[in-house]
Amino acid sequence: MIEDLKTSADYDVRKKFVENFNKVPPLKYLVLLRLGIEMGQGINTKCAQTVAKFLNIPLEKVRIKPTNSFVSPNGGFTGSSMGSDLVCHAAMKACEILLKKMEPLRQEIKDPTWENVVTACHNQNILLTAQYQDKPGDELKSYDVWAVCVTEVDVDVLTGEYKIVRVDLAQDAGLSLSPEVDIGQIEGAFVMGTKGVRTWF
Repeated sequence: MIEDLKTSADYDVRKKFVENFNKVPPLKYLVLLRLGIEMGQGINTKCAQTVAKFLNIPLEKVRIKPTNSFVSPNGGFTGSSMGSDLVCHAAMKACEILLKKMEPLRQEIKDPTWENVVTACHNQNILLTAQYQDKPGDELKSYDVWAVCVTEVDVDVLTGEYKIVRVDLAQDAGLSLSPEVDIGQIEGAFVMGTKGVRTWF
């Protein structure tokens, strides 16, 4: 019966068609750069890591405060993985400004630890604040993010019920600011994507 059905159903030809149809195209996602806010996607962690790196201080010395419209009146929406790029780039530029202010005293101090330099700046009334906002013409540019995914799914064709059996997912995250945060974001994006898939069956 199976062989007869395979012949009458033109099974081999149709199987090749399905295999070709199911080839997974890569995902190309354009990232448009604009300022965003932290809403659980790890921007605060990445920003703190960026500041610690550029100021050459331990991460535990960095504190991130929640944003509000009094501090950042020009904040835009957060989406398409662009918040990290802009927030961390602005933090990096602000660190450069701050370090430039501190450099003259750093050269004068015998033991230029962070604490000693900050104390010396305070004693000399050097304002230890810095801010930076990206603007048109800065070196930041939009770019494409590539990802591929293979998902094996069991589908009940009568009820539409499905079960995800296995997922293989790869994304080019470039030089990740925080790999653990990015892995969580990629996994979360996949799970969010499966929510929309339910309506396809």
